[in-house]
Amino acid sequence: MSKITHLKTANIFLRTLLVVELGFISASVVNIINYRNYWHQTIFRVQTVDFNMLSHMLPTKLSAALIKNDTKELQRTLDSNYGYFGLIVTNCKISEQICSSQKIIYASQSRNNYLETIQTANLAQQPFDLLRDPPPLLTEASYQHARAVDRDATGQVNPGNIIGRVYYLRGTPPNFLADYLSWIKNPLGGGGAQRAYTLTFVLFTVSFSLLWTAASFKGLKDQNKLIDTQNKRLEAENSLYRVHGFFRGFQEMIEQDGTSVIANHLEELRGILRRLDVDVDNIVHDMIKAPLLSVNSEESNQIAEKLDTYLTNLSSDEEGEIIQSVIAFLRKTDETISAISWVLQDLRQVGDLDSHRIHVQESIERFLTNLPPNLANNPWINITFEDKCQTPLWIMCNAWHLRSVAKNVIYNSATALRRARSAWRRSNDAEFKGQIQITTFQRGDKAGITISDNGLGFSEKVLPVVYQTTEKVNEQAGGAEGRGSIIVHSYLTLHEGEVEVSNRPEGGASVTFLFPLVDA
Repeated sequence: MSKITHLKTANIFLRTLLVVELGFISASVVNIINYRNYWHQTIFRVQTVDFNMLSHMLPTKLSAALIKNDTKELQRTLDSNYGYFGLIVTNCKISEQICSSQKIIYASQSRNNYLETIQTANLAQQPFDLLRDPPPLLTEASYQHARAVDRDATGQVNPGNIIGRVYYLRGTPPNFLADYLSWIKNPLGGGGAQRAYTLTFVLFTVSFSLLWTAASFKGLKDQNKLIDTQNKRLEAENSLYRVHGFFRGFQEMIEQDGTSVIANHLEELRGILRRLDVDVDNIVHDMIKAPLLSVNSEESNQIAEKLDTYLTNLSSDEEGEIIQSVIAFLRKTDETISAISWVLQDLRQVGDLDSHRIHVQESIERFLTNLPPNLANNPWINITFEDKCQTPLWIMCNAWHLRSVAKNVIYNSATALRRARSAWRRSNDAEFKGQIQITTFQRGDKAGITISDNGLGFSEKVLPVVYQTTEKVNEQAGGAEGRGSIIVHSYLTLHEGEVEVSNRPEGGASVTFLFPLVDA
């Protein structure tokens, strides 16, 4: 056999192997859906129908066998399902759902070893029918349709003494990986979901093979056409070849330069859109963290009623209470206006998206003089600033972004301090004093900002990922809540910042940000 023949054979083998591999990978993705459709939908509905039919007939048969003490017929009845689901008979003699003192007296020989995995304490959530003496004729509960998960009571109650109950346990589907490995070992011998696995694999493999064949045919046709074109080009005159070459080179130059300019503009636009997206998140996050203090209608009505009473029938006993209510109402209104003013003042700075040279220490001091109202007016939280660097620290950053980074970390510290305060009050009489300290320093060619507190610290789950991911750290938070970590991480990425997060040995958390230094 010649070398060319060997190469052709090897090429066919490699192509076949690649087509089979692509077919298997694509089919595996779809077969996950086939697995769920078969085991969690088709089989589930089939078992629902089975349980519904058994609920109409089985209590009568089992009650009669139990009354006659015919254990063989009772066991044969339980084993008639070939082990595809579980049937368990207990000695419970009450009708309540939970029967803690019951014991299993008979069970079907199931494929899934229900007696090893299901204890009587775990039967509380399983559907069951009561066994009675005389045997029941009425159906007391049934499924409304094949897709139903729970049974509904029919309103019928059988007479007679309760002598036990029969539980219906659904068969446990195999693990997808185990089922798939079983199919791989014998792709032509399985049924159910494995038959769908085979059909899907064959469909994808044949489709990829046809696509490859069509592409190869088109490629061969294009190759022959290219050879003819090249032959004609060689026959052209030398002058025409030079003109053609010059034209091609000039065209490529234009395309390359034009593409480069467009790509630069697109990259600039993407950067602006990324920053706008994070800025919007930050604004909404502020509205959550610095909420407007609301005055509900009920409170307003109560104050109005007291004022009306005071004006019509003035009493010295009521005077102090009314005045205090009015003062509290006005204070709450003032706090609301302060919160609105602070958020609006902060929003005015969103328009500047560019980075500038920023004096770190001055920015932190200016930020501390304009804290959110819910932090600035908090009597039991003390926020301090310490500069450990003797020289000014300058970085390239967006001033609003830098304040947002510090602000979101302080929000989290305040939340941790509130939790620590609640825990402190349960075991101490003295007032809890929350401390948040901001420190600036220089580490090599980096400017550092550390924000620490004496709260409860980060949990072990949150510690490795907080401020270091584009995903929500607190998955339970809904809507715009829980996005502070995303905002901080995004702004750090925009300005080449780094973050270090740790729990302090003496208690509380410490967050350090590092930014590249620039010349003053």
